[in-house]
Amino acid sequence: MSVTMSLSRALDERLPELLRAHPHGLSEHALLRALRASGCGHLPPGPLADPLALFRVHFLLFNALYRLRARLWRAGSAHLSIEPLCIRLEDYRPGAPALTAADSLAEFYLEPDNLERATRAGVAQLLARSRRRLLAGGERTAALAVLGLAEPTDWPAIRRRYRELAGRHHPDRGGEAGRLQEIHAALRILGRCYGGR
Repeated sequence: MSVTMSLSRALDERLPELLRAHPHGLSEHALLRALRASGCGHLPPGPLADPLALFRVHFLLFNALYRLRARLWRAGSAHLSIEPLCIRLEDYRPGAPALTAADSLAEFYLEPDNLERATRAGVAQLLARSRRRLLAGGERTAALAVLGLAEPTDWPAIRRRYRELAGRHHPDRGGEAGRLQEIHAALRILGRCYGGR
C-alpha cells in the first residue's frame, strides 16, 4: 500500500474523533498537530518546510475533510465547516449552501489527479494565487486570527504578539517551519494594513 493511501486511510479513521474532541474547531495547523499527537504515524515526521511535501499533506487532509463532509451530510448527522482557520463539526443543516452550490475548492481537493500532477513550480503558482486572493479579501481579519488577535488592536500589540509567537514556534526551539511562515506572513499583511511596514 502506498504512503499516500496509508495516510488517506489514517485520516479517514482519525478525523471524526479529533473533530468531535474539539467542538470549537481547529485550524489546519492545529489539526495536523493533533493528528500527529494521536499517533497518526503516516504523517511525515518533523517540520514540513518543503513546499511540495507540505502541499501533499495539505491536499490529502483536505481531500479527507471534503469526503467526510459529504458522508456526514448524506447521513444527516452533522455539517463539517471547512474554513482555512477553523475546521469544525456543526449541527446538521439540510440544504447547507456549501453542499448544494458548486464548490470549486471541494472539486479541486476531490480530484486525485490534482495531487498526482503537483510539481514544485505548480505549488509555487498556487501559493502566489492564494496570497493574491488573501490580499483581495478579508486579509486583515485572517492575519489577526493567525496571531490570535482581533479588532480593535494596534501596531505595538501586533508586534508584541508576533515576537511572542515567533519565539515560541521557531524551529530551533522545536517549532514547525510552516507555522512560523504563517506568523511571518500575517505580520507582513498587518504591517501593510496598520502602516507598520
